[in-house]
Amino acid sequence: MKRLIHDFTVPDRDSSESLKLTMWLQWTLTRLTASLYHSEGDGSACKFVIDCEDFMSSLDLQLVYCKLKLKVAGVSVYHYTR
Repeated sequence: MKRLIHDFTVPDRDSSESLKLTMWLQWTLTRLTASLYHSEGDGSACKFVIDCEDFMSSLDLQLVYCKLKLKVAGVSVYHYTR
């Protein structure tokens, strides 16, 4: 679900600010995986895997503040050696 909000104000004779913009974005990744590999000179190897499910993030941007929110429904960590 993506949503974009604009807040426009009518110019006022006494105010120098005539336009205010606000933005709110949200995006979701169903799966995010990061893998790290390391091999030694003697032939042994190591693999480290982080697997995140339902990675949700949102950004709320306004003139007075900025808020970034991250949510993860599940995380799995795997370590393999050979």
